[in-house]
Amino acid sequence: MLRRYVADVSDQKLIFEPGREYYEPADIKRILFEAGVLDPVCLEKFHSGTDTGTFDSGLHPMQLGRKEDYAAEHSFCPLCEHHLNTRPNAAQFHLAAREFEVAALENAGLPG
Repeated sequence: MLRRYVADVSDQKLIFEPGREYYEPADIKRILFEAGVLDPVCLEKFHSGTDTGTFDSGLHPMQLGRKEDYAAEHSFCPLCEHHLNTRPNAAQFHLAAREFEVAALENAGLPG
């Protein structure tokens, strides 16, 4: 798990904590994938069943097509829970505001 996640699935409350291993049905794995909390290591193929040639990731074929986009850079901040790399962070915001302020002062003929 990339972060703590609480889910209600079929009238069952599930609480997942980062750093712990869980053995859940593939349907739960698919829900965790859609929520963006599944650790990327869980996307690797694993041995399935008694047939030694059978391997499965546990994901739906449509999800497998999006597997490459599922990486740490697409996860969520553990503090504010915003989707990483989708909007400016605080430093970028303050830098842009300062640049705007300096440009406005220069346009008015005042020192920045």
